Amino acid sequence: MKNYLNLVLLALESLADIGSQAIITTAVTLNVEAPVIAAIQNPNEVQIEPAQTEAIASICSYLAQQNQELIRRAVEAWEQLAQQNRPIDDVPLIGDYLDKFCQKYSRTLAESEGSDEQISPNQLTDLALKLLVDLLFYSSPLGFNRLCRALEST
Repeated sequence: MKNYLNLVLLALESLADIGSQAIITTAVTLNVEAPVIAAIQNPNEVQIEPAQTEAIASICSYLAQQNQELIRRAVEAWEQLAQQNRPIDDVPLIGDYLDKFCQKYSRTLAESEGSDEQISPNQLTDLALKLLVDLLFYSSPLGFNRLCRALEST
């Protein structure tokens, strides 16, 4: 669950240029407890309790809702590229998102202790695009519920 939430936050950061300070500000706005904020600030160091995942999910869905228009534009651009069989980086919004996601993912992976996970560039692109579509669902009025259901299945 924690890993998936970290990936959702990573996708939001990559697409909407949301920094850790904006995430913390959102947490404070939503009255999230200090241990949850610490887990967000140090995702590889702090363990979260299952009950705290709901608080992080609320942050993710809130941020997705705040950036719904950008998420929609990105998904629509990606769909158009796919329909026209054009390279995925033909639209700067998508190309920049993928570049940022891959860089942040690689940096996060390098920072995690003992991680020997290997993921190919194609798999990483597929993951980033899947998360982009997930963000679209989480940006809806029922986004929080959808994210919680997704977490239950992980």
